[in-house]
Formats: sequence, structure tokens, C-alpha cells
Amino acid sequence: MKFKMSRYNVVTKHEGKVLVFNTYTLSLMELDELYYEDFISKNNDFLNDIDKPMFEDLIENGFIIKDDVDEISLLRNSYWDNKVNNPVLHISVMTTLDCNFRCIYCFENRQSVEMTDNVQKSVINFIKNELSSRQYQAVHIDWYGGEPLLNMVCIERISSEIIAECKCKNILYESSIMTNGYLLSLENCLKLKDLHVSHAQITIDGTKEIHDSRRPLESNKGTFDEIIKNIKLMKDYVNPFIRINVDKTNVQSIDELLLFFRNNGMDDLDITIKGVVSSDANPVEVTMIDEKEISNLIIQKIIKAKELGLKTSVLTAFEESDSHFCIVDLDSQFIISPNGSVFKCGEAYDESDPGFIGTIDEEGHVDIDLEKRLLWDKDPFVDEECLKCNVLPLCMGGCQLKREVKKNGWCSPVLKNNLEELIGLYYDENVENGRLNEESEVTVHG
Repeated sequence: MKFKMSRYNVVTKHEGKVLVFNTYTLSLMELDELYYEDFISKNNDFLNDIDKPMFEDLIENGFIIKDDVDEISLLRNSYWDNKVNNPVLHISVMTTLDCNFRCIYCFENRQSVEMTDNVQKSVINFIKNELSSRQYQAVHIDWYGGEPLLNMVCIERISSEIIAECKCKNILYESSIMTNGYLLSLENCLKLKDLHVSHAQITIDGTKEIHDSRRPLESNKGTFDEIIKNIKLMKDYVNPFIRINVDKTNVQSIDELLLFFRNNGMDDLDITIKGVVSSDANPVEVTMIDEKEISNLIIQKIIKAKELGLKTSVLTAFEESDSHFCIVDLDSQFIISPNGSVFKCGEAYDESDPGFIGTIDEEGHVDIDLEKRLLWDKDPFVDEECLKCNVLPLCMGGCQLKREVKKNGWCSPVLKNNLEELIGLYYDENVENGRLNEESEVTVHG
């Protein structure tokens, strides 16, 4: 029987070690340097000369495969099966389009519109209809806005109804919230915990002076101190994780912010760093950092965070692969605005938004515009560049909004520009956590 190397092996050198990572199986191995050139050149002849234990290890972890295996076909089948038959119903509920902040780079059109009782009932019916039409194993609701906590009544009503429905059907219920953190009082944290909201994403853009200049209240009052107080309060009720939005105006302050986290008892929080992006509602191209620079910056700040003993979430792509890049890729994902409009993705969240696909009626039925819906049926396997790319199992064609609407930059910048650095960081993390023996050639599964 003949064997060959996987097309999804990525080989790199890291601090004197030779590492191979498979983007399909998510397995990582330290190699003897003797095999470096063979893996780089994809020389299958060397497979006849390696010992049996190593050969079996390479097979088990997908670094080498049978000669007749078509990995692209396997990946394509996995992608479409997951897209069409994903067992989780993902719903983002926009409780309001209003916000108590006036962030200088916000991509949304702020409006004083809240989800009414009638629309809330329509949302409840829509979710119940979905759970009756398919064999879902779980429901995940993400509360979104505007600032979703401005309409806590909406969160309470929909949550209580869907939690009861899931319990009746023996379906797992999960929930998270994307909030600016200003309204996370003890009372609200207790409510969110009771409503099974387990995680909250909160944005902090720098230390006090920088953050307050970028993310003030409507009154222009600063928000940093209140958010930090709330994060420390909420950890016993809802798990916070921190997002840092970076552009040219705050990039120099990120190290100081990371040091603040370390010195103020926030070293247990997951941190992610994203570049600020421009939108029709708020064009900010002048202050944006270009794609390659932002990906390099993210790597630098991950390294800095690790040096300070902080946690980062950028490596989760190496540990969790669900055959999609974004939940927007899944047929079981919907965003519902306060007026009952349904979106796959969006910025403006009105009917001119390319992400708009339909509206929900009182009974929870959706009138879908099929032409607009088809825009979001991404097929990365018709793109020649994607087919040749060894990161396809992780990227799966990248961002559909950028691909079809913005017409640029749809690849994941960090995966595209800094994959080898990420592999090195992933190796270090596994050694630190005891999942790899630094002294031997041992494989770790993602």
C-alpha cells in the first residue's frame, strides 16, 4: 500500500525545533531535523525509511495518508454537511439599535429602536418553529445591539421562554452577550446568570485616557472606571472576555493596557485583539491599520500578553475546527433585528444591508428573499486560490461579507500572514500546559 504526505501539512522551525502542524486534523508534532527537507519538498520516498512507531504516529495524526485519499473531497463533504446539518441553532438577537456609548469608530447606524413585545413573540415563535422542524442538539443565543442591556426586559422574556422550550425538548441551551459592559451591575449580572448567559464580550481600547476618548458615554463622560469595576464584579456570575479594537490612534497604548490587566487582577481573562474596520456608516480608512501590519501586530501583542502571564484566545482556531470559518457560513444561523428583520450578516441592519434576507411574521415564519439568501451560500471549493491553500481547513474561504460585498481581504489576515508564528506559539502553549513533552517527539491533537 502506498502513502503520501498530506497537502495540509505546514512545516516550520521554532527556536531550534522542527514542527509540523496539520491544518485538517489539527495535530502538531516535533520532528527530527533529518526529516525537515523531506517534509518541505513533500518527498514521499523517505516514508520507506522511517521506523514503524513513527510511521504509525504520522498516519494516526493525518500527516501521511493513503495514496488514493482525496483530502479536498473529504474536506468538501465535511464543509457542506456541517453547513447544512449543523446541530446548533445560532441566533443573534438585537434587543435594540440604541446605545449609551458614542464610540468614534462604530460601524452601525444608531437608532432609538427597541424590540417590541410583538416582535419578541415573533422571535420566540421563530425559534420554536426551527426546533420543531429539525433535530437540533443545542440552541445558542447571542444578545446583541446597539447595547443589548438597554432592553433587559427583552432578554428576560425571550430567554425564559426558550429555556423552557429547550428543557421540554431535552435540548442544550447556551447564551452569551456582546456588551460595552457599562450596565453590568450586580443586579444585571444576577439576572444574566439566572438566564444562562455564560459569557460576555466587553471591549476595552486602552488605559483610562485612551479608552475614554474612544468609547465615551452619550454625555461624553468616560467609561473606563465603571467597566473595570463591573468586570471584577461579574466574574462570579458571567465569564467576561476582553476585545481590544486597534487602529493607528491607540496602537502605542496596548502594551500599557496589557500591563494594567496583569497588575489589576485581570490575568485570568481571555483577550482578543482586532483591527478597527471601516463601514458605510463610519468610514475610518485614515486611521485603519493595513491587513499585513495588523496581523503582525496581533502576533506581537500575543507574545507580549504571554510574557505577562495573560490569556489570549487567538489560538482557538487550532483547537476547534467545525468545518466553517464563521457561523454566518451555517444554514442554522440568523440575526434578528428589533423590527423583526432577519439577516445573515450586516453593518447597517436595515433593508438596504446586503445581509438582509427576510422578515418574521407574528407566527414566527420567515418570508425569505431567496436571491439575497443565496449570496451567503459560500462555496470555497470553486475558488482556485482556496483549493491550493494549505490553510483551507481553517479558513474555509474566509469572510463572505468581504468576499461578496467589500470585494477584498476575505482571507484571515493572521492565518495568511503569520501561520508559522502561530504554530510556534501553539507549540509553546502545549508545552507549558503539559500536553507536549518538550524532550521528545510527541504529537498533540487539537
